[in-house]
Amino acid sequence: MRRIGKKGIVLALAAIVSAASVTGCGTQLPSDVIASYGDQMIGREEAEFYARYQQYSTEYMYAMYGSSLTGIWDQVDQTTSKTYQDEAKENALTAILQTEILNEKAVADGITLTEEEQKKVDEAVTELMQAEPIVEACGLTEETAKTIVTKNAMANKEYQAMVADIDTNIDENEVLHKTMEQISIREKQDDSTESSTESTEQTQENQQQVDTAAAELGETIKSALEQGTTLDEIVEQYNEKEFNGITFTVAKRDAFALGKNDSDIYTEQAMQMTQGQVITSSGDGVVYVVRCTSEKDEEGTNEAIEQELANRRTTMFEEKYAELKKSAKKFTVNEREWEKVIFSEPLIEVTTEETSSSESATSEAATPATTADTAAATDRAASE
Repeated sequence: MRRIGKKGIVLALAAIVSAASVTGCGTQLPSDVIASYGDQMIGREEAEFYARYQQYSTEYMYAMYGSSLTGIWDQVDQTTSKTYQDEAKENALTAILQTEILNEKAVADGITLTEEEQKKVDEAVTELMQAEPIVEACGLTEETAKTIVTKNAMANKEYQAMVADIDTNIDENEVLHKTMEQISIREKQDDSTESSTESTEQTQENQQQVDTAAAELGETIKSALEQGTTLDEIVEQYNEKEFNGITFTVAKRDAFALGKNDSDIYTEQAMQMTQGQVITSSGDGVVYVVRCTSEKDEEGTNEAIEQELANRRTTMFEEKYAELKKSAKKFTVNEREWEKVIFSEPLIEVTTEETSSSESATSEAATPATTADTAAATDRAASE
């Protein structure tokens, strides 16, 4: 599978406003111009790059999860009644407008690229030109690629300036994560269990027996964990073994971070735990035995802090950008020419080996469509 280089993607801003609000019909624009922002013309290459990037990103994610690419762009989003192709193209226009507005503001604010940043732009252009699927699809030239990357680099710097004064004070109690490990206990399912034709009374009586045995097993395992028994030892001793006449599936969940906003049924109870403490909790036919191994999970807590800061940046940016848009120049789209951009053929080549591989679908191929993506993308670009 062919992929786009990381730096070329990082410099592409994500769309954060409603695409439907940015399109204006422009029949007087030249045929080689897709849109205009005031007197600034956005040519076919530049506009189609954004559309093809949307196409490639989505197809890449579909392929990574083993989904067929056949007919995906003709599918209709039931919430919007638009095809996925139309939505992708609207997102592309939104990203173009956002980039133009932020780039213009950056110039007005006297923002420039440093020598080091310009060097990174040049490197990103070189890498972007190696993204053959997109380059070939939109006929991208190095000159246009440099225009795109430079505009985005400037827009990213303006974004950073707009969110520079967020409140960075965070109550750690609100983001605290603890390190937990867990054993889950549930009745082992087999053909006889699933095809049971027992009466309702018999079923209820049997379920009561199962629930009672599971609770007792939970207490037994709780005592063992309190004595320092490992999860592996618990699983080896009790998994698919009879306990009080019933066979249970006993599974482990190794060390994980748990925060107050997580949805586990025992979250509220677990967040009160101290190191070494063990609790039991049950729900939906499962008994959980949870041990706290650390009262502060450093990685989980730090990630929660970064997420909270990212949320604050997003909120501040959205507010300031909304005000900025009010005084923005007119954005006009050459609908006749834009309609000619069609996702008729996939941009990626997928083989069975690639779709079944364990390669992680990283943010390199994430579709730029959310405000969280915007903050993450711009933060990464600034740090590179």
